[in-house]
Amino acid sequence: MKDTTTDGSSRRFDLPLPPPPDALRIGPLREGTFRSRLHEPRTAVVLGRWLGAAIVLCFLTGLLSHGLQEPPGWLRALLTSRPVDGYRVTQGLHVIAGTAAIPLLGAKLWTVYPRLFEWPPARSVLHLLERAAIAVLVAATLLELFTGLLNTLQWYPWPFPFRQTHFWLGWTITGALLLHVAAKAATITEHWWRPRLPLPGRRAFLGTVAASVTAVTLTTAGQTVPWLRGLDLLAPRRPDLGPQGLPVNRTAAQAGTTTVPADWHLTVDGPTPLRLS
Repeated sequence: MKDTTTDGSSRRFDLPLPPPPDALRIGPLREGTFRSRLHEPRTAVVLGRWLGAAIVLCFLTGLLSHGLQEPPGWLRALLTSRPVDGYRVTQGLHVIAGTAAIPLLGAKLWTVYPRLFEWPPARSVLHLLERAAIAVLVAATLLELFTGLLNTLQWYPWPFPFRQTHFWLGWTITGALLLHVAAKAATITEHWWRPRLPLPGRRAFLGTVAASVTAVTLTTAGQTVPWLRGLDLLAPRRPDLGPQGLPVNRTAAQAGTTTVPADWHLTVDGPTPLRLS
């Protein structure tokens, strides 16, 4: 019989799938394989809040950066060069948040990875689609952070264009994240506030993650935050080099621009155009 109720389509998606044979339940698929009590929803929700905040900050500052580089006609008149430190601050926040998201993502994945081996692998079509959306979210986030980190080093070992790929991966992550939050809304709401009975070891684990994020941030944020410049051990750029105090990514010799043709010139468009030899 055909379901004629208003939510008939959702009920069809939620129909149970036939379970796979128990003979396939070997290795990490066996019950009791993962014994750590930290693989539980409350820890995942706390880490998810921190990671979500970093991703949202990355996405918003990335959109601003993309708009400043290629402003559409209707927006060009609204974008100005003031304040002079505006782009340094927003792009600095983008890199800082992206760097902090790396240890957060590692901790989050460690907390939830046993669910990759849950049994049965898919209870219904709806559950299967939910897991597919999580796979897209994890894969896109890993690729985004990996390529973004190498971009700070100006190393591009891949054949695709970085800026366009980085831009569209940001949209993919945001959409998949919204779907994930919607699918897990009940679990997130249940474990959002502090539990009545703290889990032994949770506070130490979260404290270790927070300390790792703080250490990574302090040792890289100096390339943007002047008063942290003495701690930027891992920062790929040094903004205090050069006679004008501008970030120097590579020398003229490294960029291959030591020899300039005699007819070379630079044209600057604007209300008062300039032509520089």
